[in-house]
Amino acid sequence: MGSNKKKEIREFYDQLGGRLYDIRYRDEQKIKYGKLLNMIHLKPHYLILDDGCGTGLLMKSLKTYAVGIDISGNLIFTARKRLKRRNYASLIISDAEELPIRSNIFDIVFSVTLLQNLDDSVKSLKEMKRVVKEEGKIIVTALKKAFNEFIFKKLLETACLKINEIVLDDAFDWMALISSC
Repeated sequence: MGSNKKKEIREFYDQLGGRLYDIRYRDEQKIKYGKLLNMIHLKPHYLILDDGCGTGLLMKSLKTYAVGIDISGNLIFTARKRLKRRNYASLIISDAEELPIRSNIFDIVFSVTLLQNLDDSVKSLKEMKRVVKEEGKIIVTALKKAFNEFIFKKLLETACLKINEIVLDDAFDWMALISSC
């Protein structure tokens, strides 16, 4: 993502803050998380990445070790407070296009409503592909107002990701269960 766009996105979410983020997005996100979690079977030993974790709402509902990454320090601060009693969650302030994580370690990567905020969505998808295990899965959503079905599928294919399942959520998003090509 260009440094100006990154800065704008970070500043927007830092100014919005965790409390307002939750008020604005919590109910919508919880519905998405429920649908996404129904797409897969999580095992207790899985290692999960929540790429663009926001305030940690998804991570709070997981019963397995998870790492959350977000570009906004204020959202990560709220996530830390939300997850402080959980010893199986780590949070990192970072850029989705350059994940500070070694390759092939996650069983599942979630990326919920992140792609439309990026300057280079393909680069971010390739980073997700890099950090997920060969047999792992990536679950990604994107706002349907930002991508039509053709563009969303093309984006996934350009990042050399195989679409296992794609769903148009009634309300907001495209949802895809994907794996490496």
